[in-house]
Amino acid sequence: MAFLGDIETELRNLTFNDVVYLLNDHVWRVSFLHAKQRGEEKESCYFIPYKVPDGILSFGEIIKSYLSAVESDCGKKEGELFCGTRGENAKKFQKQPIGINTIDNIGKEIAQVLNSAKPEEYTGMCVCTSCQSYMLLCHLSL
Repeated sequence: MAFLGDIETELRNLTFNDVVYLLNDHVWRVSFLHAKQRGEEKESCYFIPYKVPDGILSFGEIIKSYLSAVESDCGKKEGELFCGTRGENAKKFQKQPIGINTIDNIGKEIAQVLNSAKPEEYTGMCVCTSCQSYMLLCHLSL
């Protein structure tokens, strides 16, 4: 979801109730409160397409798989959205939510897997820049 625009603090605060599948539109609706704001809390949302053209990675399918795995492993569909595991090779999710530092290191871990130069310089924000390109590939207007 960082890929589609959330920052670490907003990701950490997402709950199962914030992610809803809109059957008629074939999209996931993700609602979130803006982080680091002054004054009144402001809620925004974005949409993640479930059905995309062939050959394009469907983040909607990934979300569906993730939610099913968490429900199967933890028996929960409420509370914090992102559950932790016991290390990289873990086979099950735990009820304990993932921490903000783990979310911030996702960019570094992706860069290491891709053998990028200087993976230590990547942050959780590095994946946000591709959102518009992805939406255009899926033939969705912004």
